[in-house]
Amino acid sequence: MEETSNDRKEIYDWYEQLSGDHNADLSADNIKKSRLRVRKRLFNEMGFAQQDPIYKKLYPIIGVAALLAVAIGFVLFSLKETPLNTTALNGIKPVNEKTELTLPNGHLLASNTMKVGRAIAIGNGMFIRKDSTGLLILSGKPGNASIKQISLQTPASSQCRIQLTDGTRIAVNSSSRLVFPIAFDNGDRHVELFGEAFFEVQKTQQHSRFFVKTDHQTITVLGTKFNVSMTGKSSVKTTLMEGSVRITPVDKNFDPVVIKPNQQAFLKNNKLSVSNVDAAAISRWKDGYFVFDGENTTETISRIGAWYGLSVEGTDKISQISFTGKIPQDISLGQLIELLHYSGINLKVSRNAFNKYVLIIQ
Repeated sequence: MEETSNDRKEIYDWYEQLSGDHNADLSADNIKKSRLRVRKRLFNEMGFAQQDPIYKKLYPIIGVAALLAVAIGFVLFSLKETPLNTTALNGIKPVNEKTELTLPNGHLLASNTMKVGRAIAIGNGMFIRKDSTGLLILSGKPGNASIKQISLQTPASSQCRIQLTDGTRIAVNSSSRLVFPIAFDNGDRHVELFGEAFFEVQKTQQHSRFFVKTDHQTITVLGTKFNVSMTGKSSVKTTLMEGSVRITPVDKNFDPVVIKPNQQAFLKNNKLSVSNVDAAAISRWKDGYFVFDGENTTETISRIGAWYGLSVEGTDKISQISFTGKIPQDISLGQLIELLHYSGINLKVSRNAFNKYVLIIQ
C-alpha cells in the first residue's frame, strides 16, 4: 500500500489553507484530528487482513505522518512573528552601505574606503579624492586616450555627491546609478541616469550643452539646477529649481517641452504633462530627508524600508494616501514611524521566523 494522490491532496489542501490564513486554528487538538483523519482512511484502504510484516504496513503511515509534520512545522515557522517594542525600534538605525564606482579598468572603488584628501589615480591621467564633506572630486588632465566612462552606483541605504571635471555637482539618491565620462572635452557633455539625482550644472567658457539621458527622455541644459527622478519603469519627473531645461521624450510622437523654475515635467506612459511645484521642497532629499510629494507615498515607504534594511509588506494599503512633507533620514526607525503616524500612515515592525525585520503597513 502506497501513499495515494488523494492522501497528498488532503495534506496539501490543509497546508495551503493554513498558509493563507494567519488566524488558522493551529491548536494541538486540531492538528491531532487532521493527522488521525488521514491515518484512518489509510488503514481502511489497507485492510488489516494482510499478512505483510508490520513495518511494511507502517511505511505509508510513517511517510504521510512525516510529510504532515514537515508541513505543520513549516506553517508554524513561517507564521511566527514578533512585533518590536519602542525600545527595539529606536535601536534600528540606517544601514549606510557603501557607494561603489566602477572605474574604466573595471576595478571597483568603494567611497567609504577613501581617505579624506587623498587623491587616487583612476587612469588616463585622472584622479579622484574625497573632501571633508564627503564630496567626491574628479581632477587631472586626461591623456590622448579616448575618454572612458565611470559608473557610480548607490545602494538602497546611502547617497553620494560628486563633482565632475567641468565643475558640475551631482547628488545621487539611493538605489541609483550615474554613468559619466572620466573627463569632458570641449564639446557637448553627456551623462546617463538610472534612478534619482540633483544636478547643479556648471556653465563653461565654450557654452557647451549638458545632456542627461534616461531610458525615456533626454534633458538639455546650459547652466541650471534641477532634479530628475525615475519613479517607475515608464515614468520620469524633472523638476527645475533654476535656469531652463528642455525635455525631449524618446517617443518621437511627442514634442520637446521647456520648463521654467518651480515647474515639473512628468513623463508617464509616453504622456508628458507640466505642473507648478515647490522645487526646493521636492529636492530636499539631497539635504538628508525622505520627501513625500503627494503622489509618491508608496515609493517613498519602500525607499524607507530599504534605507533601514527592512522588507516592506502591505504597500497596496497606502496607494490612495496622498501625503506631502519631509522626514529626516538620520533618525531612528522608531522616531520615523511615530512621525508618519501623525500623517495617517500607520506602520509596525516585526521580526519574522527567519530573524529578518519586516516593515508592515497597517
